[in-house]
Amino acid sequence: MVKLEYIPEKIYLREFPPAGVCGITNRQALDLAAAGELPAYYHVTESFELLAGDNINCGYGRFSHAFVQIPTGMVGILTSAESCTFTKTTPMQAVGFLVTDFILNNLARDSDRAHFQRQEFYWLDFFKGKPVTLHLDRVIFMRQDLEWLGSSATEQKPEPLPARQGEKGIQQRRLIIQALESLGYDPKKLPRNPAGKAGPKKEVREKLDGRELFKARTSFDTVWKDLRTEGKIKTAD
Repeated sequence: MVKLEYIPEKIYLREFPPAGVCGITNRQALDLAAAGELPAYYHVTESFELLAGDNINCGYGRFSHAFVQIPTGMVGILTSAESCTFTKTTPMQAVGFLVTDFILNNLARDSDRAHFQRQEFYWLDFFKGKPVTLHLDRVIFMRQDLEWLGSSATEQKPEPLPARQGEKGIQQRRLIIQALESLGYDPKKLPRNPAGKAGPKKEVREKLDGRELFKARTSFDTVWKDLRTEGKIKTAD
């Protein structure tokens, strides 16, 4: 088993060690991504316009050098064909928090930022019809995602995952963990709620209010409970 401290945050498919990462080989990672159970990413260096997922006529501006999540169906095509070309007439659908964080930091108007945060997916519309080709060996997996699905750095047996894990479940969990950390909390050492007052859970709920991934009324509570069950969120002793 490869020790996690020697594994980078972003791992190209071609750079997977023979033993895999967290017990998952590059072939298994591809199969999981094609099945929608593991996000796969790509570093898009070309210039593109970002379009809103719910309104393809709404654009946020021109960007380049963004890490984007590859749509599940496209992973399957890449797996069989080893490359896939997009043009202006075939925009690429992209989702994921890497593109979200990248673009959000570059939006100036508050109205654009608010609208952008409500999107569940986006379109990358490449300029002037220039062909943009994705190559299989440059597909990227995130170490954090592999940790969710694989064994831990101490080579303990992986914890059983809820049926809701999947790609959406991974994204929801990541959002909650990131929100806790941005609020200054250690997810595994949360303070107990003061008597009669709300605690970290309410703060995170309010921070994520309006996000598409938590649109369902009970989704936040369900994912929070799953994180508790998995030991990813704990109250300090």
